[in-house]
Amino acid sequence: MQKTTSLLHGSSETTARLTLLDSRSSYPGSWLHGLILRRSISCAHVRREFCTKFASTKPSDPGRSYRRTAVIANPSSSEGTKQVTGYGIASVFTPPEKRKKGYAQHMMRLLHWVLAPRSALPPFPESWGAPPEVPAELGVQNAQFSVLYSDVGKEFYRGCGPTVEPGNGWLTRGAIETSWYAPKAPAETSSEGTAPHIWLSEDDAKHVWSLDVPFMSADIAKAVSSTSRTAFSFLPHKGVGAFVIQRTMTFTEDKTPVFPLDTYGILLLPSSVVGVDEVFADSEKHPTYATWTVDASDEFERFLVVTRLRASKATLPALLKLVVQFAIKEKIPKVEIWGLSEELQGIAGGSSWETADRSEHLSAFKWYGEESEDDLLWTFNEKYVRASTRPRTNGAHRVP
Repeated sequence: MQKTTSLLHGSSETTARLTLLDSRSSYPGSWLHGLILRRSISCAHVRREFCTKFASTKPSDPGRSYRRTAVIANPSSSEGTKQVTGYGIASVFTPPEKRKKGYAQHMMRLLHWVLAPRSALPPFPESWGAPPEVPAELGVQNAQFSVLYSDVGKEFYRGCGPTVEPGNGWLTRGAIETSWYAPKAPAETSSEGTAPHIWLSEDDAKHVWSLDVPFMSADIAKAVSSTSRTAFSFLPHKGVGAFVIQRTMTFTEDKTPVFPLDTYGILLLPSSVVGVDEVFADSEKHPTYATWTVDASDEFERFLVVTRLRASKATLPALLKLVVQFAIKEKIPKVEIWGLSEELQGIAGGSSWETADRSEHLSAFKWYGEESEDDLLWTFNEKYVRASTRPRTNGAHRVP
């Protein structure tokens, strides 16, 4: 049975009421032709610690917010990085027959009042009725920021701010992709001459992410020092990066999990005899690795999407060569890297990789602090952050 908890009691006829949904089967039947429904039910145990579902009592199907540990660093503070709470928003959907009526837009405006502290928000609009009554057991109203990935351009979610006036919603930033596409790239003829390396299983990838967190924190502090901007980021450990792997699994009839790959990353080795922990033991050295997951635009074409990458200008070519070789072995025609730095984009360009703005999955954030948007730096804006899946052309994950 589905349990619901009201999050808003509004007096206005146009006011939507947000509802917490405690159900694994509340997805719309048309959701990606059932693909996401099957995966979401299968992966419910992965989501449970992170996910709060929300919906409007106007006829709009649910969205989701994923609570995640994040870090920020402020140029005015000498404490380095500080742990905060951030949210990833995903799976916003409106049934076709209920679109163009403003339900989803209003739901997203109200969501700020569920995720953020009231002290970080302007006065609640009188025309919306009473503000949300958020049960304390939800553990929300503590967001420093929230992020989403738009498939309807930049303006829709930008217009979903916490007030009646359009604007001041989620701001698109860093929506770039560096990709290798087999039909456009020269043929890889040999695997000889590759750098020493080890392939990473899912558990290996989780371990590498945990070892990388101190390096990432140091990088964030360095970025603040060099730019004098407040930096923020999610971190890939504690289940965040693992989610984009777990969501790819299917189940046999006896409920045995089946993953599309056995390998989910690669780590370059300074020599052929050191192991994973030794690579990260020296903070003065620069580990080089990539982790990935499988994504798909439909059931017949797969993509390899790099979820996290650490490399220098010197080590990136060797890393990319091995990633491409793995894609070719698995008969995957395209590899995507999100958020590659500008200096590494130029290096990748010399190895038949192309960088361009993304036309979908536009990364956008909403900040709930005092800093202005121009003074914010979103670091490590990579695939491991994203909670939802690539949409099909039937409109799922889109909010017209």
